Amino acid sequence: MLASDNDGYWVNQKDNEDIDIDEHYKIDSIKSIVYDEESDEFYCLCNKKREEVGFFLIKFGAFNPIKKFELINWKHKLDIGDCNIYFTRGMDPVTNNYYKELVISYKTIYINTYNVFVKDISGPLENRSTLYIHESF
Repeated sequence: MLASDNDGYWVNQKDNEDIDIDEHYKIDSIKSIVYDEESDEFYCLCNKKREEVGFFLIKFGAFNPIKKFELINWKHKLDIGDCNIYFTRGMDPVTNNYYKELVISYKTIYINTYNVFVKDISGPLENRSTLYIHESF
């Protein structure tokens, strides 16, 4: 996976194949891409989708980038910057259940707020939820 603010390419060197991710998904202003080696998936945070400005998080397979899944699709018309994406994993000591969370932080441009967003990405899709949202000046 290669990406800049305006372009993103998925490259398969073995089969000499590439896919222009930003054209395929109609996204722009790519802020961060991370790879989850546990599930072989990429998580891509971008600020524009189909010419609309907002907060868009998509995931797609490392070996099959054609099939995507949109996790967050907020059209709030605000530019974002200073974005980071991290994973937290572990065992809950109370329930002894495995957990995996996606932690996203970013700054909203012009209104100068810093935001932290935590989303559960473990277990069945219907049980996943947003765990934490923080916004401060």
